[in-house]
Amino acid sequence: MITDFKNILKNKRHSINFFEKYDYTIIGTGPSATVLLEKLVKNKKRVLVIERGNFTRKKYEKVISKKFKIKKKSRTFAVGGTSNDWSNINALFEEFELKNRKKRVEKNLWPLRYKELLSYYQKLDKKYSLNVLKKYQNKNIEASMRLRTFSAPTKPINFRKFYNGKGYDLIYNCLVKEIDEIGSKVKLKLQNRGKNINVKVKNLTICAGGIESIKLILLSLKNKKLKKLKNKSLVGKYFMDHPKSYVGEIKYPKFELIEKLVLKIQKKNIFYQGISLKKYDQIKYNCLNSYVRFENKINF
Repeated sequence: MITDFKNILKNKRHSINFFEKYDYTIIGTGPSATVLLEKLVKNKKRVLVIERGNFTRKKYEKVISKKFKIKKKSRTFAVGGTSNDWSNINALFEEFELKNRKKRVEKNLWPLRYKELLSYYQKLDKKYSLNVLKKYQNKNIEASMRLRTFSAPTKPINFRKFYNGKGYDLIYNCLVKEIDEIGSKVKLKLQNRGKNINVKVKNLTICAGGIESIKLILLSLKNKKLKKLKNKSLVGKYFMDHPKSYVGEIKYPKFELIEKLVLKIQKKNIFYQGISLKKYDQIKYNCLNSYVRFENKINF
């Protein structure tokens, strides 16, 4: 079943019990939500997907930044999420990026080991032809900074095509304003054009993207919700989304080096080298996964 949230708002009494019948509820319809949905459906779970956008129109909201002018299309609201405009930009995580080395104590911050992460990369490569593990690295490049290879197909996957309503239910035009833990369930405040409704679900997974997922949790904390949430101080500090901004121009005497790093299109793939600080400096200054990308100004 695929339904407009407006129709549910017309019968609030009926809808309150409607949400509790599902085993799992997912917020968002982007890549991560799609992968999770597929696995739950295969395991014959009753799943509800909630999407802020719809199938016919893409909505955009600006990323407010004091220092950079962020491109408006960095936040896309529609079934399929930002994959409506771009997707499949892939890079391989390095093992040291999964760990915290403060006070010389090595601790894995992720809920999985690096070998397990590599196995997922292999599965994605095989299913979607992402080429995450393929080495584009040019061995002739000599730079004083760390290089990270990024690749993407010229025609990215729009994840909207995976949403046909088979084996699960989807509610669109539904904004999740706030979440809270009530006993063994999760309370959601849902909204459409100023009209609100509070419902409860059994299990909730937030797959709304880096910015939107963090924003939802922070807003709920601000409104004194999620009091039992662990590691509140870490929310919003260690994640990387991809809002795009033009920082400026750079003149470098070694033009040949820049040419090897700049974004290129070859056959069906786009690839480029992102420049990061060295491993030691990334750990020392706590800026893991940050990088700079070079593009010809005419393409930006």
